[in-house]
Amino acid sequence: MRMIKKSVAVGVSALTAVLLGLSSASAQAAAPSESTRAPRVAAGADTETRQWVEDNAAMLRAAANPCGGPYQTIAYVDGRLPGDGGNDDGSMVAYAGGTGYLCVVFYNETPGGANEMYFNVCPGKTSGPGCGTDDGKFGSHAGPITISDTGCFTAAYKMRNEKDTVWLINGKRSYGARC
Repeated sequence: MRMIKKSVAVGVSALTAVLLGLSSASAQAAAPSESTRAPRVAAGADTETRQWVEDNAAMLRAAANPCGGPYQTIAYVDGRLPGDGGNDDGSMVAYAGGTGYLCVVFYNETPGGANEMYFNVCPGKTSGPGCGTDDGKFGSHAGPITISDTGCFTAAYKMRNEKDTVWLINGKRSYGARC
């Protein structure tokens, strides 16, 4: 499902460019595109979230928001994932868009190739209806996973190094004011 979404998005972008033609270079330079702007930070975001966005603004612009669409506001960031041991190998980012849903991504921040990643996100504190999972080998991120924005969600993270011999991250944590 994940690859289909990316392929469709690329296909629609290419078709739109062909049908509409390219706008002038000066107009493009004057107005940065969605993919070159870092997402906004939610007004009530904590200090860690604000600092992470500032420290990773270039990565956020270069990677383009994997959630796309209305999800342009970063609501939560966890750069100290459970089990990470302070090595900053990955971060969880939850994007909001005023839709009643959150789009959650587990970023792989290790240098080098793809790592084995497992990511499970559920609205509330326990597993059940409305949860989403993404796992596999990813170089940039696992997800996005879209869940209902209930004011509380729980995420479980696992990431092994490229050789699948060492767990870099392995834990679970709840987020939000209603947890």
